Amino acid sequence: MEQMLPMLATLAIFAGCGDRQPVPAGRLYQPAGDFSIVTPEGWHRRKLAGIDFMVVAGEPDRGVTPNLFTDFATGTGTISDAMSAVLQQYQVNQCSYEVVRTLPFETGSGLEGLKVTARRTAQDALPLATYHYIVRVGDRIVAITATCAAATEQAYEPVFDEAVRTLEPGQGGKP
Repeated sequence: MEQMLPMLATLAIFAGCGDRQPVPAGRLYQPAGDFSIVTPEGWHRRKLAGIDFMVVAGEPDRGVTPNLFTDFATGTGTISDAMSAVLQQYQVNQCSYEVVRTLPFETGSGLEGLKVTARRTAQDALPLATYHYIVRVGDRIVAITATCAAATEQAYEPVFDEAVRTLEPGQGGKP
């Protein structure tokens, strides 16, 4: 059930439930994982019941709300173990999930990890682009997933990359 929560969060975002207040770009601290990222300008931040992390989403674009959410932050295993766990979760729970490529990824502060690009199909047969960022943050590994319509991936992949590159331990220099 715990592995299903991020996907339920994504579905809730797609459905458009809850209050959605756009916020200026700014650092978002995720206490459950003790890390922070700078969210994209004008995107919404939302805390959903049963989810330990805030979900960040833009405005709907071509039938999908582009979004960033944390799958997990764990103190165990390696980046490869975390990547395997994320991929297994999506391969089991998603229709037509396919990994396109896996590349090294580094944040602006020098944290190392992997970026996995995948394709999948939403329940309504809409093609989606999905990006998994698995980054070592001190003694933890953080897995962040970003999703958009496949038709908009060229516009959103740089936005997702930029947000995750700002990932820092703790509150990112804030007291």
